[in-house]
Amino acid sequence: MKTTNTFGIIFYLRRYKVKNGKAPIYARITVDAVRVDISIKMDIEIESWHVGKGMAKGSKHKRLFNSRRT
Repeated sequence: MKTTNTFGIIFYLRRYKVKNGKAPIYARITVDAVRVDISIKMDIEIESWHVGKGMAKGSKHKRLFNSRRT
């Protein structure tokens, strides 16, 4: 019998927890259809977040998040 394991990570903003124009970034980890959401302890301005790609966009300090997530 063959077993299949699945794994995925996405990053997203919790827009309903906005403080001072910044929203917390969360990671959703999925393993075999079981999801867990965790905070990565970083905030970012909502307009600096690319929803479709799940990553920060724009200037040098925004790219700091993108380099930490890989």
